[in-house]
Amino acid sequence: TFRAIYAFPVAEQDELELLPGDLIDVETVHEGEWGYGVNRRTQKEGSFPWTYVEMCKTAANPHNFVQTASKKPSFCQHCGDFIWGSLGKQSYKCSACDFRCHKKCKFSVENNSALECVPSPQPLKPADADNVETWTPEDVCIWLAAIKMGEYIPNFSEKGIDGKKLANLTPSKLGDLGLDDPFHKEMMLACLGELIRGECRMGEADFSARAAQPTEPLDPLLFLDTCPRPKGPGDKLLVIRNHPFRVKTFLNMCFCDSCRKPLWGVVRQGLQCTLCGFVTHRMCQDLVPFCQPKLAIPPVTIRPALPGSQNGFVFGVSLESQLCGQPQPALLAQCFAAVEKSLKTANIYRNQPSGAKTRALRTELAGKPVNLSAQDTHLVAAIIKRFFMELPEPLIPFSFYDRFVAATSLPSEGAQVSELNTLVAQLPEANRITLTALMQHLGKVVGMFDANKMDPNSLAAVWAPIILYPSEDQLIFQFRQAQQAITVVAQLMSLCDCSGRPAIKAPPVIPRKPKADHGARPGQYENITVAGQQSLYMSASEARQAPQVKPRAPKPAAATAKAALSSFPWFAESMDRATAESRLQDCPDGTFLVRSSTSHQGYSLTVKYREIRHIVINFSNGKYGFSEPTNFDSVIDLVQCFQSTPLSQYNAELETTLRYPFKTAPKQMAPDDSGYEEQMTEELYIRNGLDLRESLEQQARQNQRTMNEYSSTVKDKQRDVKAQEEIVTMFKEQKKLHESYRESLSDQDRQAVQSNYELLISRLSDAERQLTRLSSELQREKQKEDSARTAAGPAVQSSVVVSEGATFFVGNTSREEADRMLEGQPDGTFLVRLSTRSQTEPCALSLRYNGVTKHIHIHHDGFRYGLAEPLSFNSLDSLCEYYKNEKLSGSIATTLKTPIKDARR
Repeated sequence: TFRAIYAFPVAEQDELELLPGDLIDVETVHEGEWGYGVNRRTQKEGSFPWTYVEMCKTAANPHNFVQTASKKPSFCQHCGDFIWGSLGKQSYKCSACDFRCHKKCKFSVENNSALECVPSPQPLKPADADNVETWTPEDVCIWLAAIKMGEYIPNFSEKGIDGKKLANLTPSKLGDLGLDDPFHKEMMLACLGELIRGECRMGEADFSARAAQPTEPLDPLLFLDTCPRPKGPGDKLLVIRNHPFRVKTFLNMCFCDSCRKPLWGVVRQGLQCTLCGFVTHRMCQDLVPFCQPKLAIPPVTIRPALPGSQNGFVFGVSLESQLCGQPQPALLAQCFAAVEKSLKTANIYRNQPSGAKTRALRTELAGKPVNLSAQDTHLVAAIIKRFFMELPEPLIPFSFYDRFVAATSLPSEGAQVSELNTLVAQLPEANRITLTALMQHLGKVVGMFDANKMDPNSLAAVWAPIILYPSEDQLIFQFRQAQQAITVVAQLMSLCDCSGRPAIKAPPVIPRKPKADHGARPGQYENITVAGQQSLYMSASEARQAPQVKPRAPKPAAATAKAALSSFPWFAESMDRATAESRLQDCPDGTFLVRSSTSHQGYSLTVKYREIRHIVINFSNGKYGFSEPTNFDSVIDLVQCFQSTPLSQYNAELETTLRYPFKTAPKQMAPDDSGYEEQMTEELYIRNGLDLRESLEQQARQNQRTMNEYSSTVKDKQRDVKAQEEIVTMFKEQKKLHESYRESLSDQDRQAVQSNYELLISRLSDAERQLTRLSSELQREKQKEDSARTAAGPAVQSSVVVSEGATFFVGNTSREEADRMLEGQPDGTFLVRLSTRSQTEPCALSLRYNGVTKHIHIHHDGFRYGLAEPLSFNSLDSLCEYYKNEKLSGSIATTLKTPIKDARR
């Protein structure tokens, strides 16, 4: 791999365009002035001059690799694949930062300047051991996940398979564990041979020989494995040496075209080029030759059986390519319909049918329409699970795993369900649609619990490992957080909005029972109707003596509150949604009203921002708010808060404040027929200008804060580097002193101090390595600071906003000159001068107080001035005008009385 050091524009068709920093993969390095390779940035190949590139340098802080021997699965941090079995004896681990990689990946790591030695946490750190018999059941489960046979983890876990039992498994015992599929059993035996005995079955033919074989007639299973599928919508490709690789699930025992070893597992075993069909492990991706589409096996015409299938492919295809405008993938729609006809089938989704029958039906679905209603219900259920297991990425993507699991840590079930509803709404569209369809289907299964014996937790235990699991580098958490994942799936299918189940309304409040009259007899009661209440039974004597009850008067507090709201120009009293929308239709963004809701007891906020939106104002525990917890004592407090605070704190899409009450809002004017611009009132122009200015000010302040944070971090790193340099210097001096002292010793004494000398050398090496790491961190922080400075725009300039005839402004005047100018002046005499302290403090205020000259820095954020946050003045004139009537502070209890130029006249 080479790196471009100069830009090379293309002059002829066979040349390769280069920009500084481009990485170029070269298959053969030869003599001459021109080379030939592939630019990783553009994925184009061509010729380039050798003088424009240089060999990729090693990292500034290289790894200190040592060879390790461990059969337990560990994670290769370069290629993203697992290291296990005999490969564990050929893996490498950095003694400084615990970076692990395959032997095949070591060269790429050492020749990639981006992969420096930086200590980082390793989520999966099994002990280095070669004795499989010492493995625990959890170790066995991790190994099953590493070899991509995770669907059998429940079977192995239920039987308590530990390392000792794993080493003694036979084909007949595998059958007892549910491995009745010939391919799955063959794969498990091959993995056991690799793990325990180091024996590995090798492929018989390389890629060129395999591609040269005749392709007609071709078995459908073999076709699905060997024929490359063209790129489809939503496919995530990894391009290496012109190969557009995609993750592939193979149905037969297939072998890597790079190393000839098997592709381990039964799902997502390796990478296949979508152009030539080249197959490889992820750990062998740096060894692949350049793509040769002419060697690809010609595709066999197989009519797509379902909408969204590509050349017969249905499984292992991205969800985006299968929707085709439908509410769910066509295969799932057929399978769900078939299963829902037999929802009373016992242990549905939990019972596992024959693997051979499942694979046969899976293959049949690729070639012709199949009447799934005639198939066994358990077999169709297995097809549904297989569909989700073979997706390139789980239904709930890796990037959402932590957030879904974290939702279970919220204190109440209601809060958990609310958070899950929010997360589901944020999923990619295809994933959200498919998840909703699946949860609605599983909700129907749970609804027949009495017959099929599958409650939400039992069903979730089956589906959680299929649709919610972390990426492979975080695989250990799949077992430690298994119960949280089950809880998430159970709530999705039974409580969340995506389940499609109707919300269960709380029962009405039980009315208070009247006190019984134990002394009365059955004939002594009359039916008395009290005004404003239902009939109650009283004794006859009580009925004659009871005074007439007057209707209860409304509470004064409620009447007062409504009368108080009526005085505001944004309160609309009783108004329905349609009327509210028509009132705001011609108003500018930010116009709002509060109305008494017609659909529920309480109030609703209607606001216009790009479109008209309605927000319910909740009332809980005596407080008002848009969501729990409610924090405002009244609706008035809520409105006043969001007149200055953007609504984006409640809804990220509402980037506006409550600007214009609907009764006083300016109206938008429709464009006239002559095509002139939209006519707006002067008031609207002024308000829009002020809003724009406020927005720019907020952005400038945020950028300035970010830049200051990075600057502070850089200063801390610089101090750390300086301190570490002193430590290295001290060790070097000690080393030099030790060496000079050793020369004066005899051989016997020199051997006695040798251990101390070796310890000193080791500590010096550690200190130098630490210094290199800190220097790298310092460079990264400086780059972040530069990026923040670029995002912040031009720095605050030293120019100030002040009127031309200001009698307090003296321009470039030093602190000493200000002292002399104010000497002998009465208290309250002041001046403003330019300061060179910093860009955020371009001016200083000097004034006389108690016979002493005081100096106060004036802050400036590029827009406004002030003596302290928040900065509120548009110019120095407005600042001084304000403090003519207000005291500066408690310690300087005076106002700005006389400008210096007026005092000296």
